[in-house]
Amino acid sequence: LVFSGMRFAMSSGAFIADNTLNMPGAWATVGRTGAYGYGGYGILLEGPDHVVCHNAIREAWDAISIPVTGTAVPAIITRNVDIYENDIDRASDDGIQADATHHNIRIFHNRLLNTGSAVSFQPIFGGPGYVLFNEAYNNRIEPWKFHQETFYGGTQETSGMFVAHNTSVGSRNAWYESGIWRHGTLRANLMLGARTGTYSFYAGYTYAGASFDY
Repeated sequence: LVFSGMRFAMSSGAFIADNTLNMPGAWATVGRTGAYGYGGYGILLEGPDHVVCHNAIREAWDAISIPVTGTAVPAIITRNVDIYENDIDRASDDGIQADATHHNIRIFHNRLLNTGSAVSFQPIFGGPGYVLFNEAYNNRIEPWKFHQETFYGGTQETSGMFVAHNTSVGSRNAWYESGIWRHGTLRANLMLGARTGTYSFYAGYTYAGASFDY
C-alpha cells in the first residue's frame, strides 16, 4: 500500500505551504530495499502554476513528487512550478522528484537530509529546470538524478537543467553520474563525497551541450 500525504492530480495553480507531513517510511532500516514506493509520497502533484513552499516532510519515498498520472502522452503538462524553502528529511528515493516535467521548474533554497537522490529530473523535456541554492546532506545515491527514462513511452532523455550554487554531501561519491542527458549547465556547486578510494565525480557518458564549472 502506497500512501500520499497530499495529492493534486490534473490540477493547476495550487499553493501548498506550511504543512507538516510525517509519512510511514523507515529510512534507517528499510530505505530503498523494501517494496517500490514504501513510505509513500508526501506531496504528489502535476500541472501548471503550482507553488510548494515552507513544508516539512519526513519518512517518505519521495517527499515532493511529480507527476501523478505519468503516461507517454501526458494528460497535463507540468510547467511554471516553484518548489522552495521546504525541509525534507528521510526520503528513501528522492527528496524532490520533478520527473516528466516541461519548462520553468524552479527548485531552490530547500534543505534535503537523508535522501536516495536529492533532486530528480528523470526526465525533464527540454526545461529549463532550475536547481539553485539547495542544501543536501547524506544522499545515498547521488545529489542530482538526471537520467533517461522509458516509463513514459520510448527512450526519453533529460535536457535543459541549470544547476548552480548548491551544496551537497554524499555518503558515497560526490556525484556518480551514470544517466544520459543533454544540454545541462552546472555552475559553482560544492559537491562532497564521504567514501575514500573512489571517484569524487564520475561521468559515464559524453554529454552533448553540457557545461561544467567545477
